[in-house]
Amino acid sequence: MWLIKAHTSQEAPTSTSGSSSLYDFWKKKITKKDFIIYFLYFFIDIALIVALLYLIMILMSDFPTV
Repeated sequence: MWLIKAHTSQEAPTSTSGSSSLYDFWKKKITKKDFIIYFLYFFIDIALIVALLYLIMILMSDFPTV
């Protein structure tokens, strides 16, 4: 019976550290500006990973094969 009551509660859990909890983060509405910023961060991350892999490939091409 207590499982049903726990799932129907609409109160967000309080955080003891003072920061917003994960529940509050996922319930937050994302604005168009935030979406563009997140998309740019994602694109920059992918570009940096590709550049790093390319540099590793160039460095590894000089090693002799076994």
